[in-house]
Amino acid sequence: MEDGASSAMQWWATALFAAAGLHTFLTKSIMSWAHRCRPGGLAQNSLHFLGEVELVFGIWGAILVVVWAFRFGTSSAVAYVDSVNFAEAIFVLAIMCMAATKPILQLTRDVIATCARAMPLPRSSAEFAAILFVGPLLGSLITEPAAMTVTALLVKDAYLDQPTSVRFRYATLGLLFVAVSIGGTLTHFAAPPVLMVAGPWG
Repeated sequence: MEDGASSAMQWWATALFAAAGLHTFLTKSIMSWAHRCRPGGLAQNSLHFLGEVELVFGIWGAILVVVWAFRFGTSSAVAYVDSVNFAEAIFVLAIMCMAATKPILQLTRDVIATCARAMPLPRSSAEFAAILFVGPLLGSLITEPAAMTVTALLVKDAYLDQPTSVRFRYATLGLLFVAVSIGGTLTHFAAPPVLMVAGPWG
């Protein structure tokens, strides 16, 4: 691809990435629009599909490939898709799906409960601390995506589903994200996102 075409495609990719980001924040609204439509109709099913947050970047990635094909030809688009290594992304998806299964969640709950009982704190404080500190440290054993999935589900069940303040919820999620990021980088295999950028960044 020539430099001018490459630059134009980078602008397209940036614009579509921004659209995907905006779409991500609109998924809740899209789902509410779907509930107002006739049940089982095309409009409801289409909006429900567009409101699935897990599909957002896949949808916009497909649009990127279509735009590429129209601007530079199908062979160029196919060559680009063939050149991309999806191994790490598929690995992250598989790990997160496995981490959300009942046996893994139960094992993690048991480990965190045991650690909470050993802490010299009131029970509620010890459980909160164990989820937010022990849970992310498990990322060094079960990978960062798995630790994020498990601890996020535990936090949701224990605190976010309860009548707590919005400020507490945001603070808890922020602390969880930071803690999991730290816990996931303690071993060389724990953080696939780090491995994804290690090669390009040298």
